[in-house]
Parts: sequence; structure tokens; C-alpha cells
Amino acid sequence: MQLGGEVLGSIVGLLAALSWGSGDFLGGVLSKRMSITHVVLVSQGVALTTSMIFAISLSEPLPSQRSAIYGLLAGLPLALANLAYYRALANYNMGLISPSAGILSAVLAVLFGSLVFGPPSLIKSVGMCVALAGISLASYNRNTKISLDSIKLTSYSGAGFGLFYVLFSLLEKGEVFWPLTLTRLTLLVTLFGLIKFDLSGLRPGLLPHLPGLMLLGLLDLGGTVLFVYSNNLAGIQVAAVLTSYYPLPTILLSRLILREKAKRLQSIGAFMTLIAVPLVNA
Repeated sequence: MQLGGEVLGSIVGLLAALSWGSGDFLGGVLSKRMSITHVVLVSQGVALTTSMIFAISLSEPLPSQRSAIYGLLAGLPLALANLAYYRALANYNMGLISPSAGILSAVLAVLFGSLVFGPPSLIKSVGMCVALAGISLASYNRNTKISLDSIKLTSYSGAGFGLFYVLFSLLEKGEVFWPLTLTRLTLLVTLFGLIKFDLSGLRPGLLPHLPGLMLLGLLDLGGTVLFVYSNNLAGIQVAAVLTSYYPLPTILLSRLILREKAKRLQSIGAFMTLIAVPLVNA
């Protein structure tokens, strides 16, 4: 059976969510054990190097002027989003921060897609609403304390990721790894410009966490590559909503490894996200 482009794009979008969600859990754990700036610096350095290796080994043509510009610009909001996101994950409940940022970024991307490409059909719109509501319920925890700082960090990260979605949806189709390389390059330059890194403290605590940091960089890059392909196949609206499922792997891993118990309402939310997938593809 041959899958249609939108169905295949949805599957790829869900795989992107799995990759990003697993990376978010790992990034949150690492951010509790070492400097957040070091986590972002090393993991994104790994992503930059890997992206460049793939671009060269696959003989991908140099990006068009349009893709190069959007690739470079995408690194700015992504740098701010990563810093805010990992800081929030390190200091607040993962089950609250991850879905809140995911929903905000998806909403921004859907609004952009509606303005540029036209609104989705009624069934798709219902599916998207069910998906985002399901993510909210799946992460609900009445005991979670919400502070002004957590709201600000989540808003910064969600807005940054949403703007990243928008900019990457404007790439020329078929151009992936060189724009991603430019994005990571801008991200790292931006970080060095915004933050005074204490690199003297990096080496002593690096080696024990190096495998995790490398895996984090690969998971982040993998999720981004899959998002690009999902966007090319299914459009930004479908891609943004389904990749916003990334909090679910984060929450699942936090429950399996950190022994957080699922409530009935959270199970209902997870079931809603499953129902939403065929609706989004209708």
C-alpha cells in the first residue's frame, strides 16, 4: 500500500515529536547536573558538526539565497528558545513546561499557515484542537506550582520555537542540511554574543556527560530534519501540530524513569491525541 504525501508527512511529524521529546527529557536531566549554557553549547555543536557532515556526504547542493537567509535567521529565535526552555526544564516541572511551549509554538505556526496558505478544513481544525487539548490534559497536574518566571520562560521558548517553525517552512524544498548547518551556526554565534561562557568549568564536568550531550545533539537535529520533511509533505499546519506531540515522550519518560504516576485525566488526554491523528489527516 502506497501512503499519500500528507499521511506520510504525518508519520514523519510524529517521529520528529518522538525524537524531540526524548531529547527534551535528556536535556532536562542534563541541565540539572551541569550548566545549562554548557548543555546547549555542546549539544548544538554536535548538531552543527553532524549537519555539516551529512550535507557534504550526501552532496547536497549549496542552499539558494532564500534558504540561506531563512536558515541563518532561524538560529536567532532558536538560540533564545533553547536557553529559556532548558532553564525552565531544569527548574520547573517537565510535565508543565514541555506541553505549554509545544502548544504555543504549534498555535503560532498554525496561525501563520492559515494566513499564508488559507485556513485548514473544518475536520482538520477539529483534529488540531483535539490534539492540543489532549496534550494539555496529558500533562495536567494539580500539584504543579506555577510561577511568573516559569510562565515567562515557557512563553519565550514557545514563541521562539514557533518562529523557528515559520522560518523553516519557507525553505526551498529539498534543501535540508545546509540550511540546518547555517541555523546551528547562527545559534552558536548568538549564544556567544549573549552569554559570557565560563569555559574553564566545561572540561572537568564534560567527560561523564559527553555521551548524553552527543545523543542530545543528535536527537535535536534528527527531530528538526524530520520536521522539515513533514512540512514538505503535509504543510506547516499539520507538521506543527503533530510535532507538538513532543511533550508526550518527555512525560512518558519522566514517568518511567522518574516514577511519576499518571492520573486518569492524563490518560484521557493521551487517548485524545491518538484520536486527533486521523482527524488531522482527513
